[in-house]
Amino acid sequence: MLRTDVMTRLVEVFQIFNKRTWQLVLGAGALQTVGLKSITAKHLALSAQCMCAIAALIPSVRQHFERRLQVRERVLLAQFDTLTEDYKNHVAEVHSKLVAMIEEVALKQLSKWEGKSTAPSQSFRNIVKQIAKLHDVLKSVLSNRQLRNLFLSVQRVFHTILKQRLMKLGAVGVNGHPAAQALKTELNFFVDSLRDLDGLEGIGRYLSDVWTSS
Repeated sequence: MLRTDVMTRLVEVFQIFNKRTWQLVLGAGALQTVGLKSITAKHLALSAQCMCAIAALIPSVRQHFERRLQVRERVLLAQFDTLTEDYKNHVAEVHSKLVAMIEEVALKQLSKWEGKSTAPSQSFRNIVKQIAKLHDVLKSVLSNRQLRNLFLSVQRVFHTILKQRLMKLGAVGVNGHPAAQALKTELNFFVDSLRDLDGLEGIGRYLSDVWTSS
């Protein structure tokens, strides 16, 4: 039937777009096909927004065909549910990739941090710089809600890495440890530098227990 053929072809178009976008951006295929030097945070965010836009349309397209298909043909509508899940997973992968950019910086910088130098240290300055830079790139692409969700993940990752570093220095749960004392100044700088950015207003709440043993 024409209606099922049209629906099947449309699903295929959605699938191809999703697959090709993944190949070009997350798979970095655009480096070869169009000569990009790198896949930037903005490229990732724009691709995610495209995925979100199409994912938002899929329920309406599904509803359109549901009204026109015969009962025995409605089993085909499950393809739209699969599509929606694929697009959501794609967006989640992009989200994870953006968070990983800061995770990489935090791991590198905090591996050098000893909690002995005068705060704010260069390590914390570099982390703040990269978070602010990522925020500046993404604020024109993502909504405030998306920014909040993304940077909440960034805060959680930073909290985990920082706590692991403190544990390695033997500072977790130790009252008066030099690293714990230095960290208070570091975190004041960290929070003061970032809390006015959209999506990072409550950043201090996620770091208040970082030197406790719980």
